[in-house]
Amino acid sequence: MNAVLVAIATARNKLSLAYYERILQLIKRCKLEGNLVLKLRILRNDYLKRLVYGKFDVLLYTPMKPVEMSDPPLTVLEAMNSGLPPVISLIGDLAHLVKAYEAGAVTNLTSLDLLKAVRNIIENREAYSENARRLVREWYSVEAVAKRLKAFLDVIVEGKRLRGKRTLER
Repeated sequence: MNAVLVAIATARNKLSLAYYERILQLIKRCKLEGNLVLKLRILRNDYLKRLVYGKFDVLLYTPMKPVEMSDPPLTVLEAMNSGLPPVISLIGDLAHLVKAYEAGAVTNLTSLDLLKAVRNIIENREAYSENARRLVREWYSVEAVAKRLKAFLDVIVEGKRLRGKRTLER
């Protein structure tokens, strides 16, 4: 499989800019300039995000340690909402959902595992894309979050009612 990997980095703060510069150095050190292009972009609106994400086959999101990411990572959720399936590392809480929904690939950070995951997603892109959109819709949409929050608050309110009844009965 001959491919050029294009990476989009979004600079949100100094930490993400430092991460971008570290990746650039790694590309140069490994002499991958011909096969890996890293672009720095600030994707501010949903239209631009969908436009950019729509041009790619797969999103690689592979932080080396939890301190370099938020959980769930906004970049991954935005890409999945646009139908771009991710290849993510085992780091973070999103991995079990991506695996359960078959919305992308969860992999170790070895070259062979990454290659297999990317190839599998490219070969089955349509199914992964739909599953990725469904995962975001069912877990992270405003409606889904509001429904879980309401259920949580209902439990708290019911618990207070039960405690209040026991106090009155004494």
